[in-house]
Amino acid sequence: FGKNRFIRWCAMHMGIILIDRGKADMQALRTSVKALKSGDILEIFPEGTRNKDGDNLQEVKGGAAMLAIKGDAYIQPIMIYARARFFRKNYLYVAEPFKLTEFAGQLLDNEQLERAGTVVAEKMLEAQEALHAYVDAKKRKKKRTEQAE
Repeated sequence: FGKNRFIRWCAMHMGIILIDRGKADMQALRTSVKALKSGDILEIFPEGTRNKDGDNLQEVKGGAAMLAIKGDAYIQPIMIYARARFFRKNYLYVAEPFKLTEFAGQLLDNEQLERAGTVVAEKMLEAQEALHAYVDAKKRKKKRTEQAE
């Protein structure tokens, strides 16, 4: 997207921060941390991409954790039950926000970022489990209601 002038122009005017994932994009990192410190909200896919499978959590990258630590920001896991399709009911679960305060003020080397990423992954898995439990309970209730009729 970054090479297309029109998309870059649209992104800039919509507040989107384009990141060159092929290298360490320091400008994007600085812009992201500055946005977080000023109270803005960033939407990040901690797995490094959208998860098209949806069932299994992919490897969580350290970038989202690093931004949350450096920007002193909350992370709020949001899980979608199934891949979006027209005219199909879906569920969205918004978990409690959390901070990675245990990593604040520390040197963020690869080991620390991996540990922070593990914390993010655990919170995302908890949210995913809560979402699946909710949907399963709704399906059981619906099935019991249909059987009673």
